[in-house]
Amino acid sequence: RDRLTPIEVVEMLVSVEGLPTIAHPRDLDNLEELLTKLKATGLVGMEVYYQDYTPDEVERLRALADKIGLIPLGGSDYHGFGGRHQREPGDIPLPDEPVERLLALARERGALERV
Repeated sequence: RDRLTPIEVVEMLVSVEGLPTIAHPRDLDNLEELLTKLKATGLVGMEVYYQDYTPDEVERLRALADKIGLIPLGGSDYHGFGGRHQREPGDIPLPDEPVERLLALARERGALERV
């Protein structure tokens, strides 16, 4: 089957007024170049806080998010009971500031009104 490119996915999400973010960016090739292109297409955030990331990796990804202008987000990678990671939603420490930025952007774009 055909697969969408990351740019096509971001464009599609933007076209339906979504707020695109990217998960698990740590191991992607040419990360800064890719994120810069995706940001220009409409990417708003990237996963920085994740259970498998070391403190040094979190700091590196946070600095990259800041440099590119992306909201540094996090996730528990929850896949339901019995999932691979056995983390519950909210288990990953995430500063309030990025969440507030994402919510402000969602309000600004009217996304919360559609939920």
